[in-house]
Amino acid sequence: GSCASPTAPEGSMIYNDDYAVMQYCNGKDWVAVGKKTVDPCASSPAIGQACADGTVYAGLSSAGGTPPMYVTRCDAGMTWDGGSCIGARSSLPWNNNNSSGYVTTSMTGTTDGQSNTATIITFDSDSVVGGTQPHQAAQYCADLNLNGYSDWYLPAKDELDTIYGGKVAIANFQISGWYYFTSTEGSSSDNAYRQRFWFGSQLQSDKDIGAAVRCARR
Repeated sequence: GSCASPTAPEGSMIYNDDYAVMQYCNGKDWVAVGKKTVDPCASSPAIGQACADGTVYAGLSSAGGTPPMYVTRCDAGMTWDGGSCIGARSSLPWNNNNSSGYVTTSMTGTTDGQSNTATIITFDSDSVVGGTQPHQAAQYCADLNLNGYSDWYLPAKDELDTIYGGKVAIANFQISGWYYFTSTEGSSSDNAYRQRFWFGSQLQSDKDIGAAVRCARR
């Protein structure tokens, strides 16, 4: 087995600067040794609070019941090295980068990215090419296994706007010139919503245009 963030084989030991505690890899998660770690997200965390499990509190989801929502420390393609995000930020299309054969998923809901993602990844994104082509942005989050969790999803339009509202506290976003994809499909088969993290505008754009991705869970 192994652990992620940072990646290391089972049995490895690290010192977690964020919580001033030694941790060992049990083959799946980083586990505190000796000193009991108090999770700062256990009760009324502030937006941007780093949690003991390595996620970041992002506010209340717009999904039914407004559950607490958490995001990864870094965008798709990047990893957290204990102090900063390293690596190259990915630019992922909503579909499989196809400019024809657009498929309607009917996932136009703006509040529940978890539900949107679960459905989107079951669709072939290209009706022309044989076989099943992934919806890359949603599939990335669905495939992500990080901090001991495998229930990540691509945020819906309203959820991403909540994340945008806390962008400074949450941190590690690309503010200048980059858009982030949501899991909310647009009004036609070739469009999906994305949001610019410079000034917050949300718009429909072609599914084959690349954008950044920040995955969420709740």
